[in-house]
Amino acid sequence: MTEKLQIAFFGSSLVSAYWNGAATYYRGIIEALYHRGHTITFYEPDAFDRQMHRDLDTVPYARSIVYYPDLTSLKACLDEARVAEFFFKPARMLPGHRFLLGGNGWSTSTPNLANVRYLGHIYTADHNAFNATPLAVLNICRESMARFGFSPPTRIFEAAGASACIITDNWLGLGLFLEPGVECIAVNSGEEVAEALLTLSPEQAREMGRLSRQRVLAEHTYARRAEQVEQCLIVAQPVPT
Repeated sequence: MTEKLQIAFFGSSLVSAYWNGAATYYRGIIEALYHRGHTITFYEPDAFDRQMHRDLDTVPYARSIVYYPDLTSLKACLDEARVAEFFFKPARMLPGHRFLLGGNGWSTSTPNLANVRYLGHIYTADHNAFNATPLAVLNICRESMARFGFSPPTRIFEAAGASACIITDNWLGLGLFLEPGVECIAVNSGEEVAEALLTLSPEQAREMGRLSRQRVLAEHTYARRAEQVEQCLIVAQPVPT
């Protein structure tokens, strides 16, 4: 019988996905750990108005404790230079294409382009519809994530789960999660994003989305991650003497 653990998580927010794309990942993996018999407490800071924009009041699979941090030590992590390169540059290059931009925190200097529609915060209940609507979904890693590699954003798996065709900036370790050219499109510049959109057919996009979903369901589910976390934590515990 697997040993039951008392696990503490520290993260942005479990109950709110506002400015917090990791919320869905926290929920999935914590619920999977709960169903494996573990007890979880989640500690989250009251920051960025997340408690005012809750998706959930409570969750049955974890205890959520909100604390009040020193807000001067917190800041939003929008990598606007990379967004300008991988999103706004191809939008300018392809005025005949329509682009959707979701999320919060864009500065007043964000370009006002006629072919870009700003949607603001996308609540979790609408994520699948958002990911399944366009020809392709663009993932842009933060500079630090791209530099160190092997750190896929949660939205990669969520988009793949919705059978979206994913275009992503190329980062070290990508092939461990999705195969470039088969299960996703890897790009190194805004010009390559534009080129990919010009050559991508709806049929190719659907097939790539189908293959990415197949890969994610086979290797990257919450149940699989919970099993891996459990194995790491139990092996790491000291042996009683």
